[in-house]
Amino acid sequence: QLRKRRPGILPTRHDLQPFTLITAQGKARSESGNAHQLVNDLIQLILGEVYDLNPPPRTEAAFQALLKQPTEDLKEISQRWLNLLEELTKIRGELARQTAKLPIHLLDTGQQIQRQLSDLIYPGFLSQTPRYWLPHLPRYLKAMQIRLERADLEPKKERQQRTVIAPLQQRWNDCPAHLRDHPDWVEYRWTLEELRVALFAQPLKTHRTVSVEKLEQLARKLPRE
Repeated sequence: QLRKRRPGILPTRHDLQPFTLITAQGKARSESGNAHQLVNDLIQLILGEVYDLNPPPRTEAAFQALLKQPTEDLKEISQRWLNLLEELTKIRGELARQTAKLPIHLLDTGQQIQRQLSDLIYPGFLSQTPRYWLPHLPRYLKAMQIRLERADLEPKKERQQRTVIAPLQQRWNDCPAHLRDHPDWVEYRWTLEELRVALFAQPLKTHRTVSVEKLEQLARKLPRE
């Protein structure tokens, strides 16, 4: 109904066609299905930023009241998130080319980067990543690019930094599924991404001050069950 009231104000599957492969995982996932999910996720993200959807409207009256709210910001917000998708698609393509034919001494680094990438960009990431952290995703992908370049030049330093990251990442991997949305675990998870930037791609700068000690401080207050 929003599209009927204001044509062109929300993205369509056609708008997202250039980005349909950003979350594709193997040939089994069709572009049309991927585009459909991206549209749904993006609309949920946009409407959640503009309207109060907590709780979401569950009656016809509540839904109609929502439709009557101003929509002036929707176009601008839609374009902002489309720009993010465009940037992510571009960097992911560059990463794919970088990791396509890695020399043997970079295979471990490449595998770690692929795992990190799949934890950041996956079907549904737009709706499941905290909105606060979504704009930082391009920087995390750029950090992967820099990491690959530096690992080739300084393999010993890369191995040392991998040793630092490994137990911190394992702690997140071991987080029970029902706790992954807990605020303390969310803080830990994204601070870990910032630490990767600090260790592997210092020129990009971190969003906030971060260190191994900071991660360990956060870990001490993490709920376990």
